[in-house]
Amino acid sequence: MEIISHPQLHQDIGRWVDLRIPGDHVRGFGPNVTAIGFVENGKPVGGVTYYNFTGYNILAAIAIEPKFSLPRRALRAIFHYPFVQLGCLRITALIGTKNVVSMDFCVRLGFKYEGTLRRATPTDDHLIYGLIKEECRWIPRAT
Repeated sequence: MEIISHPQLHQDIGRWVDLRIPGDHVRGFGPNVTAIGFVENGKPVGGVTYYNFTGYNILAAIAIEPKFSLPRRALRAIFHYPFVQLGCLRITALIGTKNVVSMDFCVRLGFKYEGTLRRATPTDDHLIYGLIKEECRWIPRAT
């Protein structure tokens, strides 16, 4: 598996992720997007789009092809960017109420359910999942 993150590809990876998120959510992540893509045999198998960075928090959207499992080095890359490079204190994922697969995936990564954004879209609420830097098991601990 190859991990890609190149400024010229961020929008392409973002579109790939966007098209794989089921349900009614914010389509398109805007111009200030950073994305990491995962490619196997020349085809995308996963991606993470980071957007709305505030200096302390960043929103993340994650999409993985069914039955594909990310190796540890990919998980380290996913969390290294916001927590180590940007210095974020937390990552927030907003998930539609019907997207049980994403809820389960986020919990397995270490995210915790924090609440509900009622009427976040015309047809659905969004569930808020957060991961705090100190709780992230995918990045090395500071000494």
